[in-house]
Amino acid sequence: MNLQIDTHNITSKLPPTILTIFGATGDLSADYLLPALLHMSRHKLLPNDFRLVAVGRRDLDKEKYLDFILKKSGVLTKITLKDRKTFLKHLIYFKGDFAERPEDFKGLAKILVDHEETKSHKCYNRLFYFATNPEQFEVLTKILKSSGLLMSCTEHGRQARILV
Repeated sequence: MNLQIDTHNITSKLPPTILTIFGATGDLSADYLLPALLHMSRHKLLPNDFRLVAVGRRDLDKEKYLDFILKKSGVLTKITLKDRKTFLKHLIYFKGDFAERPEDFKGLAKILVDHEETKSHKCYNRLFYFATNPEQFEVLTKILKSSGLLMSCTEHGRQARILV
C-alpha cells in the first residue's frame, strides 16, 4: 500500500518560521540537525516561508557552509543538485562569535528583523537552537533577551522559543 500525503496542504498552513542555529558548524549540526532539515526540505515538510540562519565562527558563505557540512557529516553522503538548490533558498549563513565579540549580534539581529519588515508585515516564529557548549547558553540567552528577539508577535500569534 502506497500512502500519499498532500504535503502542500500541510506546509501552506504552517506559519512563517526562522530557525537560527548557534554552533552551526559543530558535530550536532552536521550529524543531526542539517540531515533532518535536508530530509524535511526534500519531502516538502518545512513551512513554505522558512529560513534557516546558520551561525558559526568560520568564514563561509551559504554554499561553502553546505559543502562543509556535507564533508563533515557522518550521516550525509550526498544530496541531489535539485535538493541542494531548494535547500539553499532557505539558508542564510552568518559568521559570528558571540562569546568573543557580542557586537556581532547586531548584524544577526538585523537579518532576522529584515525578514519580518516586508510590505505585508509577516511575523515569523523565531526558533533559536543552541548547538553550542552549555557554558554559552546563558550568554546567548541574555543577548537574545536584551535585543528584543525573544519578544513574540502577538498581532499574528507567533512565538519565540529557545531550544537546547
